Amino acid sequence: MRVAGPWIPAARAARPQRAVRLFFGQPAPKTFLIDRRIVFVGSLNLDPRSMALNTEQGLVVESESLAEHLARSFELATGPGLSYRVQVERTAGGRRLVWHGEEDGRAFELYDEPGTHWWNRFGVCLLGMLPIQGQL
Repeated sequence: MRVAGPWIPAARAARPQRAVRLFFGQPAPKTFLIDRRIVFVGSLNLDPRSMALNTEQGLVVESESLAEHLARSFELATGPGLSYRVQVERTAGGRRLVWHGEEDGRAFELYDEPGTHWWNRFGVCLLGMLPIQGQL
């Protein structure tokens, strides 16, 4: 799996100074490409709660040129210099995530989620204790 984000220094330098930051609860558009000819843009989350509530909105566009443009943009945004490859690594104590990145042509590994602080990870740990497995 590749995860794109503004956490790699090269990506931070390339993006505009006034970047929009996402916070919990803020809507974020989702885009799906189907067969590189159909584009869906909307607020739909692929989880049981969103499907059951049916409060999501979206737009479907049949356009090969738009779909191809979005596919190329995604491929550029998820290239090695602007994204991470995430792997599960087995350790003596269990498993952990390893974030593999590349900067200036050199590979590196991170063992904490890039762009987070200990309090972010602590909050995610607390949220993980909630009984919401059926909603994921």
